[in-house]
Amino acid sequence: MILLASIIFSLVFHRICACRCGLKSRFEAFCGATWVAQATIIEKNEDRGANRIKYRAMIGKIYKGGKRADGEPMPIESSRTPGDCGVVDLEVGKTYLLAGDGANIIKMCPQLAFSQSTRPLEWKNAPKWLFWTLSKASILC
Repeated sequence: MILLASIIFSLVFHRICACRCGLKSRFEAFCGATWVAQATIIEKNEDRGANRIKYRAMIGKIYKGGKRADGEPMPIESSRTPGDCGVVDLEVGKTYLLAGDGANIIKMCPQLAFSQSTRPLEWKNAPKWLFWTLSKASILC
């Protein structure tokens, strides 16, 4: 009985403390981000002591906030836990459309998601119209 109560409490507590992004359009997410870029993950390291994931990414096309040369590696950090809105499931070798803040930190919420998921969009799954839209979007913010 105590075990069942503990399990129920854990599930309810996790649900209450989970990351919530609210309803934002892709345009609001784009305008709210400091930077938006095409990035290929080349390295992923978990820093358990600091509860962080440290990625290194090769930056391709920069759509917003570009002070870095295309093709230059960039360190990116995120929380290690989804409950803190951390982006934990980027895979080495895959290319994503990422949005972040000025400190090169990414979270689930400002990502330009194309479904109910808030995980970053994998580049190969991006709709064709997106490329043109992104190149014009910073003018509208």
